[in-house]
Amino acid sequence: MLARDTLVSTLRGLQDSSEWHVVVVFDGRGIKTSDASEPAGVQVFYSRDGQTADSVIERIAATYASRYEITVATEDQLERTTVATLGGSSMGAEQLRNEINTSAADLAATLKALSRRSKT
Repeated sequence: MLARDTLVSTLRGLQDSSEWHVVVVFDGRGIKTSDASEPAGVQVFYSRDGQTADSVIERIAATYASRYEITVATEDQLERTTVATLGGSSMGAEQLRNEINTSAADLAATLKALSRRSKT
């Protein structure tokens, strides 16, 4: 649970400091979505019994890839191929980590610049 919460918190930072809308899908039982009451919160989905997170991801990609840019972060090559077939794109964990770090650095630089301007 702590690892999931940490991941969602990290991805919330990415969403808050970029133009990304983040959706996280976990295997396992849980509530259907979370953070619904938080404006622009990260959406979290859990697969149901007898369903995998991959099948949820595929359903999301099939539904939304024709209207929105969908990028799935996974190391599963079969899932990456499936998402591409559905019109989405994918990245590996290292690329996601780089996106998170770049976004955080960009936000820090922006805040620093704003702080300098407010002092003048």
